[in-house]
Amino acid sequence: MKPVHLAVLALTAVALGAGLSVVACAWGGPPASAAPGTAERAAGDPGPTITVTGVTEITMAPDMASLRVGVVAFEKDRARAVDDTKARAERVLTAIRKLGVPASDVATDVLAIGETTRYVGGVAREGVEARRDVVVTVRKLDVLEPLVTAMLDAGATNVSDIRFSRSDLTALKASARERAVQAARDKARAMAKAIGQDIGPAVALSEVPPSSPTTISPVYSNAVIAAGGASLSGATIESGQVHLTVTIYADFALR
Repeated sequence: MKPVHLAVLALTAVALGAGLSVVACAWGGPPASAAPGTAERAAGDPGPTITVTGVTEITMAPDMASLRVGVVAFEKDRARAVDDTKARAERVLTAIRKLGVPASDVATDVLAIGETTRYVGGVAREGVEARRDVVVTVRKLDVLEPLVTAMLDAGATNVSDIRFSRSDLTALKASARERAVQAARDKARAMAKAIGQDIGPAVALSEVPPSSPTTISPVYSNAVIAAGGASLSGATIESGQVHLTVTIYADFALR
């Protein structure tokens, strides 16, 4: 049951001369209280805060790569287009296996068949295009260039989307994140010291999505073979460096 507050009326009659009376009234009730939630908001308010960013950058040599290899055939007959791409794709897969790439690092990404129109010498040709794309993960960079050459020699139409990365990227990101948080704390403490204060606990912490590793995307095709007689015409695939940046936003209480 809710408590009930009763108003108490106190009457005091005082004889003043010829029957004149004075009545004094006193009302009793609950004391005034703060608006609901005020106390809770005050308790959860960290007070003055300082907002900073912490940034860590890592540069390292890659130790793995991924690439896309495609086989495309254009024929008047659907069956011939399918058979052509299938035969060449099997030769490409054989070339991949010969260089020691396990089946678990080879995945079909595109398998498409459809009618289309191509223009050859300004003349429209109706036909069927069949396409097979495979994504290959290469964990030994010393076989990357021989692999590209072998796949083109085996009948691949093009090799593209070569992307370099690190096999331990998850661990590297975790380490960079910890260093970014420490950098944010050190920055906040230095700024607070400049105004004669110190920092308390962090009241908010967030991360900007990490940047992707540096990648290159050259496209090697059998047009090079037709023009120069060699799959890569002496070209060398440079792996470059992998760059990773982690940025942290942090709010610290001031005290």
